[in-house]
Amino acid sequence: MKYASFFCLLLCLLAGQLRAQSGFQVEPPKLFFDEQNGKLTPMRIKLTNPTKVRMVIRASCADWRRDSLGEKQFFAAGKLPNSCCPYLNVQPETVELLPGGEQTMLVSLNPDKPLPAQLHNGMLMLSQINEREIAEAQGVKSGFIFKVQLGVHLYHTPRNVTQKMIAIDTVAFAKTNADRLVRVRVNNTGSLQLESQMRVELTNMKTAEEVKLEPITVNSMPGERIWVRAPLPAKLPAGRYLVITIIDSGPDVPLQVAELETDMQ
Repeated sequence: MKYASFFCLLLCLLAGQLRAQSGFQVEPPKLFFDEQNGKLTPMRIKLTNPTKVRMVIRASCADWRRDSLGEKQFFAAGKLPNSCCPYLNVQPETVELLPGGEQTMLVSLNPDKPLPAQLHNGMLMLSQINEREIAEAQGVKSGFIFKVQLGVHLYHTPRNVTQKMIAIDTVAFAKTNADRLVRVRVNNTGSLQLESQMRVELTNMKTAEEVKLEPITVNSMPGERIWVRAPLPAKLPAGRYLVITIIDSGPDVPLQVAELETDMQ
């Protein structure tokens, strides 16, 4: 039977454990390599197969960065200047996961020359490479099979790279079709990746009624300037509002606050 392969990439962002459509899992979702006395300690990831079919998983690496909307863009390994892919080592590179079984991979970063004092990162790709075998074992009758990859974030932080800073560049009201939203551009001005929470609070200038929007998670890398969209409630009355935007990146990063007074129609 002829099959058309579909490629499905699931990136490990916030959850402690990932499950692909095929069922294999990997943990942890992120690996942080912090230099201690000029050395990087190897770390292990665990792969688990809770399904009833055998899986073969192969490791590789890719570069990535976010665009202005915060969406990830992927590049060949070593393409970006802050890539850690060229000095990534994974042992073993390929593992067999029997039904109900688990395996570990040892992940190491071993630079062979001095690197610039900046954060380096990459994405460890774990690819299912026996998708045809799995499809046949599961009795797939359609002409489509799914090839699944899970991505584990890799971060290499040199010893003297410690600055955490973020700023709010712009706050604006926008209307697209029937949707109203607050658009906020944040700028990671430090030297480390940040996981922030953005909160938006609105006060009706006429009635003094307050509305607090649901917090939004904002992930950023050094130098990234990202637009974040905060949808407004459909029933929010038109009028003039004071908009307060807060970016909270944790106790060791100054809280960022911006105000905007604007008419919302």
